[in-house]
Amino acid sequence: MEIPSVFWLADYRVQPLEGTITSPDGKVSHVQKKPMEVLLVLVEGAGQVVTSDQIIDQVWGSASGGDEGLKRCIHAVRKALGDRSSDPRLIRTVRGRGYSCIPEPVFDEDQQPAIATARQTAVTPHLAAHANAIRPVTAVSVIVFSHGSDQGGPIALFDSYIKALGQYNNGYAYDVGASSTFIFGLNKTQEDDHLSAVEFALAIQKLTADFADSTEAGSYASKIGIASGNVQISQLENLSQPVILGSDTLATATRLAESAGPGKVIVSADTVALGLGQFQSDVVTATVPGLYELNHRSQKLSQRSNSTEFIGRNRDIEALLTSWSQVSQGEGQVFYISGEPGIGKSTLIENFIERVETRKFAQVSRYLFLQRESHSPLQPIKEEIWRSFDLANQDNTTAQQRMIGSQLEQLGFSDPLASSVLEEFLGLDSGNHPEVADIAPGPRKNLLFELLTKIILASQSPTQLIIWDDFQWADVAAQELMAQIVAQGPIANTLIVVAARNTMPAPAWIGRSHINQVNLSGLSKAEASEIVRQVDKNHVLDHSAINRIISHSTGNPLFVEEITRSLLSSRSVENELSHILSNPVRHIFLSRIESLGEEKHSLKAAAIIGDYFDLNQLSALVDVDIAALEIHLSLLVNAELIYQTSSYPLAKYRFKHGLLHAATYESITPDQRRPMHKKLVDIAEATEGLYSKNYLAFHYQAASEYQKAAYFWFLSANEAKNNTLFVDASSHYQKASDALKQAPWSVERDEMDLQIRIESGPILMAIKGYSDDSVKNNYIQAEKLAGSLAEKGSAAIPQALFGLWSYKVVKGELHQARAIGEKLIAVAEAIASDDLALEANVLLGVTDTHLGYYDEAKQALKKAMSIYDLEAHAGHKYIFGQDPGMASHIYYAMASVLTGDSAAYKEYVAKGLIIARRVEHPNSLCFALSFSARCELIDGDTKAAIMALDELTTLSQHNEFPLWIGTAAFLQAYSQHLAATEIDKNTVEAMFVALNQTRELGNSLAYIDYAAATVSALLDVERIDDAKTLAAVVRREIQQRMLAEDEYGFMQFKRAEQRLSE
Repeated sequence: MEIPSVFWLADYRVQPLEGTITSPDGKVSHVQKKPMEVLLVLVEGAGQVVTSDQIIDQVWGSASGGDEGLKRCIHAVRKALGDRSSDPRLIRTVRGRGYSCIPEPVFDEDQQPAIATARQTAVTPHLAAHANAIRPVTAVSVIVFSHGSDQGGPIALFDSYIKALGQYNNGYAYDVGASSTFIFGLNKTQEDDHLSAVEFALAIQKLTADFADSTEAGSYASKIGIASGNVQISQLENLSQPVILGSDTLATATRLAESAGPGKVIVSADTVALGLGQFQSDVVTATVPGLYELNHRSQKLSQRSNSTEFIGRNRDIEALLTSWSQVSQGEGQVFYISGEPGIGKSTLIENFIERVETRKFAQVSRYLFLQRESHSPLQPIKEEIWRSFDLANQDNTTAQQRMIGSQLEQLGFSDPLASSVLEEFLGLDSGNHPEVADIAPGPRKNLLFELLTKIILASQSPTQLIIWDDFQWADVAAQELMAQIVAQGPIANTLIVVAARNTMPAPAWIGRSHINQVNLSGLSKAEASEIVRQVDKNHVLDHSAINRIISHSTGNPLFVEEITRSLLSSRSVENELSHILSNPVRHIFLSRIESLGEEKHSLKAAAIIGDYFDLNQLSALVDVDIAALEIHLSLLVNAELIYQTSSYPLAKYRFKHGLLHAATYESITPDQRRPMHKKLVDIAEATEGLYSKNYLAFHYQAASEYQKAAYFWFLSANEAKNNTLFVDASSHYQKASDALKQAPWSVERDEMDLQIRIESGPILMAIKGYSDDSVKNNYIQAEKLAGSLAEKGSAAIPQALFGLWSYKVVKGELHQARAIGEKLIAVAEAIASDDLALEANVLLGVTDTHLGYYDEAKQALKKAMSIYDLEAHAGHKYIFGQDPGMASHIYYAMASVLTGDSAAYKEYVAKGLIIARRVEHPNSLCFALSFSARCELIDGDTKAAIMALDELTTLSQHNEFPLWIGTAAFLQAYSQHLAATEIDKNTVEAMFVALNQTRELGNSLAYIDYAAATVSALLDVERIDDAKTLAAVVRREIQQRMLAEDEYGFMQFKRAEQRLSE
């Protein structure tokens, strides 16, 4: 097929060969190969319905994945064309059939013959081959029975159905009897087939009710299911009646009928999506997601369905709807919903979503956080980006990168660095952006959160609803991200709903003017009684029993329902009532589970997978065929233990509640769990790249394969660290360490333990501070492991010793720190490593400077300078935290100024700052600015010190470096105090506050120096008592913690004490 170089679709310019679509305002969207091919197929058949099968056959051929790929391609095409499925201008979805290009394309004259030829050769044969094989239909399945028996309805009732069907020229009675199926659209497809089906179903409902009222033969009722989709049929021309060769649509309609209550009609989501027109007002909210219930206004039957309806919460729903009305007028709102487990938070949200989704121009995004540790940080956001950016449908990593770049460009991010940061977050192994490693943790995290915020808030609709459900399970990064989003204030045309259990402390952002807080309490006695009545259809329970249930459950709807179900399933309500009420709800769940038949084994297998699971995952774990498994799942849905969340392209399910999932999992013994977890993780590893590191780690640990679990927790921690999610990274490193402790000893285990400790050390320093005992213990153990592993551990010894040295220096334990420096010198000489000798001499020089061994310090620092090469040692700043060339020059300047060599200190400060700027490493520059300012202050040049500190303040805050933020705060206040021509009590108070922050950070090395300066400043403003109190505290800490090892700090403090005594 010759592809046209350019054509116009409405006012959009399409260039297939270039892979671009240009909007009327000149905005260019890059479209991948397959979405463009899909568009060309639709353009070929403009004005006609092109079936999904036709498109898949032409674009994908025999390759698998076409169904899901087609959906993604249509989404991508619509996005590029600025089109909406809810209000299409260019591409229309014909549910159950396919898609249609609405406008006729306009081609250049010389392109029209080529496109016409292509249409004849590519589309026409396909249509001829399949037109008579596939039909989009709507099926109505009817089950008629007599109350109290399984007897079906009489022939007279079925005759009335056939007579009613005669009013519809597109209806066909496929099978008639106690279980009947009627098909609309089989002989001839019409746009309103589904509406005819719904109207016919409601007519049957009324006919059955009227028949039951008019006869004395029995009380009859019908249960009806409606589903839309394709059927495969034989050729129609030579047959008097159509023959259906195969269809899931009919089976779906039958399953829905089986699930319906007496006198009820259950409609599939696919049918509802086609539009219910005049029947829209008859929709009743269903408790099963994806299914809808219809009630006709004139129906006479009052039997209820198995599912309990949404009861109570009228005030809460009205509050949400009021906020939504304000959002529709351009305002921004946030709702925080809390309550105990089972109180109905998710049910309230689902009811609200269904009301919102019936309105036009509303975009709904729901992020669900799960309790399982098998999810990586920000997992729901990550999954939504993969879906909305259509990444899974791209041919390779390069195509995925192009797609990310294109999507971000539309959001206003043109810098390739933004794409690189997002790629790493999404787990794409690009390897093309080493510059990401040069970004300091603070800015990198800020950029990532800015990207995620823009993506989450991006909407193609005038109004949007964003829901974060089960927020109590949200990881630290997700909580930080939501806080950042809320901190922006009201977001125009956006309602954010956050739901969490009340066991979670209320977020700090609660209380802002645009935030509404709702704490769901128990239902009223009348509302709880209604739930009991819905479950107890035969009125088995008397008022006394109902009152006891309500009192025991405190109005919790989940507890009311489950206690009632448990009682009704017992042999004697009176005998079992006290026993059931004496047990927690978890035991009631367990009792229900164990009372099941064979389907309980499928339920337990599902619990191994998690709160959510799909048919493929479950079928891999159980020893029954698909047909039997589907029956099990149907029984579990009918028992309201699980809900089906989707049927296409794959059946997916979820547990009714997290408490039920937990109880089911607990009902499986550890010996039973292990092989199932192992089987699940084996399947996951075979499908490389589809499952997160957390997922593999969790299931390996549950399978008691602890070393593998530790490995994947370690990889997950590294992933979080690379995305600057340090708290989550630290948590996963700890999980890796805990898993490894349970593994049997081996050399490989010790090697992994060492690797975990080396990688986690800098993270511990970042989130807990250099002087935290966890840092010391981590590096002591790392050094022991490195020593025991001989040659295999030798490479880790320097990093372990450096981490331990950092702890000792900041704690002020300088003599021990010096011993570590000497040990590193010996190691460097033993292995003849200049790289290690460089770092060892820097460590020794820094330590000797603080100890007052100035000559020895200068000698070690000169040695380090002689080894240092800017390019050769560029990687050291990532391993050891700062550039060694910068550190050696800056500390040489420090040793010089402390010995009165003003010219030398100025020379080496200047050189150190030059190196710090050239290496483009924020922590190194903060280091240089901090100590250059201290040198200037010692030399008496407060003006130069203030200039350096201004830059340090900005840089440290931008990068979120707690140590340097505290340093800048104190030295800035001290500099201003020294420079003031008049006494300023405010600067002294600022010094006092910053000194306390230094103590909290555990920076004992700087504390004595800062305390000495603060005592002198307090004396300057005549706060004598405060000066005496502080001096006493410092003296006591010197005696207890040996802070006097810092020679310069101790001398400063002695001068301050001398002045105090005067």
